[in-house]
Amino acid sequence: KPMNKSTRLSSISKKTANFLIGIILHLYYDATTMAKIVILDTEFTAWEGSHKRGWTGPSEYREIVQIGAICIDSETFAETKPPFDVLVKPQRNPTLSEYFTNLTGITNEELTRRGTSFEAAAKEFHHYSKGARIYSFGGDCNVLNENIDLYNLHGKIKPFDGRNIRDWFNENKIDIETPAKKAKLEPCSGNLARIFNAPFKADAHNALNDVRSIRAAVKHLVEKKKYPNPFRP
Repeated sequence: KPMNKSTRLSSISKKTANFLIGIILHLYYDATTMAKIVILDTEFTAWEGSHKRGWTGPSEYREIVQIGAICIDSETFAETKPPFDVLVKPQRNPTLSEYFTNLTGITNEELTRRGTSFEAAAKEFHHYSKGARIYSFGGDCNVLNENIDLYNLHGKIKPFDGRNIRDWFNENKIDIETPAKKAKLEPCSGNLARIFNAPFKADAHNALNDVRSIRAAVKHLVEKKKYPNPFRP
């Protein structure tokens, strides 16, 4: 028996409603189970001994030279879009020290060729990390905010808010120092993957390498050692 007009409309309305409910449930699932995570690392001006003296020497500032970041899926740890990798020209100490170049591999020539202003880089990173939870191995967002203060960019750049993934290591009593000492490695972000025998190898003190080292180490500890996922909502 053929359907009349009202029956057909009712059938279409039910299909539309079910379709919309499906979309809403899918979006809700994405929002609650696959949070947008950005892992951040920075490289900033340094001199022989500046770390030990807390950058208290004459004209020593922690000026940003490189911002590196990746956006990952909170469940699979897979990178979900191209990485962020920007070089920044310091203003107070525009010439990089030999110590810094030997540590990071970043040269003055490369900085002249590829570098941009901190203001431009910070605005670009705000856009890249919009809506994400930012994690770093240490207080990298604090260093970004130091540079906002240093260059008097209040009102132009919103302060960054991030989480320290070190807290997760401490809360779960994951020892970094002992295996680092055993492997004769500095216990820094760029060496985390090697310290925990995670499948990633690259030179440390390159911001983009370092964030991928953090990702690899955490992924390994969650999937192989069964620690709780720090990125899960």
